[in-house]
Amino acid sequence: IYESELEYYNCGQQQLIKVNKNTIRFKKLLRKFKRLQIASMPYNKFDLLDLD
Repeated sequence: IYESELEYYNCGQQQLIKVNKNTIRFKKLLRKFKRLQIASMPYNKFDLLDLD
């Protein structure tokens, strides 16, 4: 389940995210997302885009 601020795209091995960076909720979701992704795939298998 993803909050409205997070648009999630699964493109093969890459995880592409477009987000509203201006929300605290997003920051919390990003930490959770990164933990899940790091646990489930190698660093070179995913990208977080549009992040400062």
